[in-house]
Amino acid sequence: MRFNAIGTFIGMVNPDKIQPKPDGLTDHRSLQYPVFLASPFLTGAFHKYSGSEQTGHNGLNGLGAAVDAFAHHVVVDSGKTVLLCDLQGIFQVIMLLLFLTQIHRHSNR
Repeated sequence: MRFNAIGTFIGMVNPDKIQPKPDGLTDHRSLQYPVFLASPFLTGAFHKYSGSEQTGHNGLNGLGAAVDAFAHHVVVDSGKTVLLCDLQGIFQVIMLLLFLTQIHRHSNR
């Protein structure tokens, strides 16, 4: 299991080129910040293991159970300060490639 990081880069655009946020409307701009992260386009069928507001319940599926265990251990090993969500991936040959994973972090500061 690994994240889709090979070939990923951080990009930056001139802040003057970003359109201003529309007043009182939903923000549908394609670029809202001058710094962005870009990763290679993936092809293939993907599987969603958890969502933004629900934990993974992947049952006895070996790969799904491994993803659930990984997410659980991140919570435990971080002292309940880090939570991985939106876990989804594409199985490629012998490995699960995770992408678009979100992280929620709790700080006592």
